[in-house]
Amino acid sequence: MKALILCATLVALLLAPAVSTAAGFDHSYKAYAAILTNHVKDGAVNYRALSLNPDPIRGVLGEFSKVTEAEFTLWTRAKQSAFLINVYNAHILMLVATNYPTTSVRRLGRGVTSPWQLPIVRILGRTTTLEAIVQGPLRRGIEDPRVHYALCQGAKGSPALRGEPYWPDKLDGQFADQAKVFLADPARNRVDTKRKVLWLSPVFMWYGADFTNREPNLIKVIRPHTAAVTAAMIDGATDEAPVKFDFADFNWDLNEYRPGAKP
Repeated sequence: MKALILCATLVALLLAPAVSTAAGFDHSYKAYAAILTNHVKDGAVNYRALSLNPDPIRGVLGEFSKVTEAEFTLWTRAKQSAFLINVYNAHILMLVATNYPTTSVRRLGRGVTSPWQLPIVRILGRTTTLEAIVQGPLRRGIEDPRVHYALCQGAKGSPALRGEPYWPDKLDGQFADQAKVFLADPARNRVDTKRKVLWLSPVFMWYGADFTNREPNLIKVIRPHTAAVTAAMIDGATDEAPVKFDFADFNWDLNEYRPGAKP
């Protein structure tokens, strides 16, 4: 019940009118940007280095936690969206760093629950969970399915973590880039042009209602973001030879890279 109340509260805050820009919070995310620059390579993370010095990411989360409801409500929708995505991704980094070594984020539920249901997120004066952020303000508040291209679950199967924060003034372009990178990656979404079959990430199954809330045909939804060969296959489909799709397995292995390690 408390989780539902928190979700409703966060959604209400997102739907409140943005009457001005609140001062105080660094929307350039300089400290967070430095962490990502130093620890992220091609979407993978040097968790070992983070675990040896978690103070910078802990400091970033501390700054995130200082944002008040009053301040958040005054932000534009883009600022709210970027903030929540950065909060989510940064907490995944901290979760792994403070429980390193591990081979999968799914192992970090402390033996009793999912790691996404741990009360580890402190924002807007409340303690909540990663799951509550996704199911509340990101899905029912922002209502932009492209946020799912930006959320990195710390797994090889999830959308790649960018080596930069999400910025309010660049959010639309970052979403578009994430969509294209995600759909073009055969490790996450692959295409069989001969059989005209798309093997899509389970992300499209888990959040299918978000992606098809305006256009019920998922193939049409993803078509603008697919690689040229896939787009051509979709455009060439007919009623007699339609493009089919199914969902691939999700790779929950940790999205880790180790400098100097052999491929």
